[in-house]
Amino acid sequence: MSEPIYKIEKGVPAPDRWRTAKYPFLTMEVGDSFFVSGDQPSKLSSAACQCRRRSGMVFKVRKMDGGSRCWRIA
Repeated sequence: MSEPIYKIEKGVPAPDRWRTAKYPFLTMEVGDSFFVSGDQPSKLSSAACQCRRRSGMVFKVRKMDGGSRCWRIA
C-alpha cells in the first residue's frame, strides 16, 4: 500500500472569512442605494439575489447611464 498523498495537520486555525464582499449589501439600511459604474446589471442583480436568500434583505437593481444602481427596499 502506498503512503497517503495528503499530510494531515492539527491545530491550524481556519480563517474567519474566505473572501471580502464586493458590494455593501449587509451594511445598507432601507432606503440606501449605491451606484456601480460600468458593471453589468445582471452581475449586480445576481449578487443582490444571493444576499436576499441569505439575509432576507430585499433589493432593487436598475441599469442607469454609465452603470447600475441598487436600492435596499426592505
